[in-house]
Amino acid sequence: MKEIKYPIDIVFPWVDGSDPAWQESKRQYSGSPADDDEVRFRDWGLLKYVFRGIEQNLPWVRKVHFITCGHLPEWLNTDCPRLHVVKHSDYIPEQWLPTFSANPIELNIHRIPDLSEQFIYMNDDMFFVKPMEPEDFFRNGKPVSQASLEIISETDRQFTGILYSDLEVINRRFFSRHAFPKTFSKFVNLRYGLKENYKTMRIAPWCVGYYPGFSYLHGPNAYLKSTFEEVWSKERALLEETSSHKFRTYTDVNQYLFLWWQWCKGDFVPRNMKKKLKYIGVDKDAGVLRSGIENSPAPMLCVNDVPIRDFEQKKECVTASFERVLGHKSQFEL
Repeated sequence: MKEIKYPIDIVFPWVDGSDPAWQESKRQYSGSPADDDEVRFRDWGLLKYVFRGIEQNLPWVRKVHFITCGHLPEWLNTDCPRLHVVKHSDYIPEQWLPTFSANPIELNIHRIPDLSEQFIYMNDDMFFVKPMEPEDFFRNGKPVSQASLEIISETDRQFTGILYSDLEVINRRFFSRHAFPKTFSKFVNLRYGLKENYKTMRIAPWCVGYYPGFSYLHGPNAYLKSTFEEVWSKERALLEETSSHKFRTYTDVNQYLFLWWQWCKGDFVPRNMKKKLKYIGVDKDAGVLRSGIENSPAPMLCVNDVPIRDFEQKKECVTASFERVLGHKSQFEL
């Protein structure tokens, strides 16, 4: 393993949607049944493979900061020296708790005790299935990322509204007629490949009065803690407002504000990250699921949960495939 010149941590949140206490708390604050968003909170039982992938394929990671509201899986080894269990109350100010939105959890990451300057933020549906190097995420201390322009399209109305809220801040803080030319070589870069550069070039003429939109990677993203601190110093009122929301709203901002902030400052190293990540939806048939997990050409895999009827059968199929790829018990398990 190569010598690591600076520590790199991983941060990811998890919620046990089957926890009766959590369900009751959510019901009291929302006024609606606890299972009103089944896809977002049902448990596929794959969490241990997230940890196994980190240990097996990212052995250079210093520490995993595992965020939860307080509940923990029974099999988790809380004495593992590379594990830092972080409760919401350990880093999110009390006046904003409890929260049932990912946005306050993301916006306040920089407050986590002992978090390294360089860290990777991910979700619990993301897996490392092949070896990766520190340079895949950071080079000379700077985040590795793939910046590109993209017209924001409406899929989930609420989530789209959040992206527009992020974009409004970026345009207010960064856009001028000289801004995009200064960072052009990082948005259009040979490392991205012809297809990705063509997408950005088609949209670039729109950058005359504002940035029309940016892409985002629903996968592990590299961040600097100092970026979070800088955004908080300049947009405190907005971030406090989002942090006060117990459920996400279309006026919120989220982690992509910090990602795009790094892009518009040019504070990153361009690399083609999309080649390193493969998406696979659980609505695919069993053969496609097995092949996608067991024969992924990319080192990072995101298994997207979507509404399906045969949940138990798909869960069994996905678990069996991950057991073949990441079958060795990790130090994070009892």
